[in-house]
Amino acid sequence: IEPDCIFAADETGFLPGRGGSEKVIGKAGKKDQHAKESGNRNLITVMPTICTDGTSIPPLVIFAGLAYLKKGYMDGELCVDWIKHVDHYTKAKARDRDRLIVLDQHRSRFTLPFLQYCRQKRIHVVCYMSHATQLYQGLDVVCFGILKPAFGKEMRKFEERTGEAVTKNNFLSVYGPAHVVAFTADNVKAAFSKTGIHPFNPQAIPVTALKPSIEFSCSGDGLPLAQYSPVK
Repeated sequence: IEPDCIFAADETGFLPGRGGSEKVIGKAGKKDQHAKESGNRNLITVMPTICTDGTSIPPLVIFAGLAYLKKGYMDGELCVDWIKHVDHYTKAKARDRDRLIVLDQHRSRFTLPFLQYCRQKRIHVVCYMSHATQLYQGLDVVCFGILKPAFGKEMRKFEERTGEAVTKNNFLSVYGPAHVVAFTADNVKAAFSKTGIHPFNPQAIPVTALKPSIEFSCSGDGLPLAQYSPVK
């Protein structure tokens, strides 16, 4: 499968009113600083899809609500809509070539209709190793780390300018500029190169990154840590 037909996707959630960690300025000697915050706690999920050539397609955005999705995150039914969305935006580039998309192993995604659609459209699905997406998923490693602070900055600018809270009604206008900052061609390419997907590099993730910590290791003689009292 050629590089311009290799894609990766992952979802990330936003709670309008919470833009992530930030630095604040306050009075000297005062430990706690307070900021006004929206009471909106409806989760909004964004599912970006990126390509090894540095491009990305418009993300799928999932809102919680009766006319959207009750819980605001990806499920099996919506995943079929998502793969159709990916097919729509990538089939012209593919020009009847096979495509490959890399995802995590969340079971709710891999329904029979989803897999049947992928097979029909010649979209091959590959999964990351379980419990290791923080190492192998380029969106987690690069793009989301840029996206979340950028969204927080845009959210604060919006609230200061309008005096309104960010809700699902205005979320896209706030999210859009942050998405542009995070999903540049250089960032997208770095997401694949740093995780060894493209260019292919099995040494991109050091073996030591996959070793268990000493607290959870069972190798060697006896327990890794001394017991405080005899085991009865």
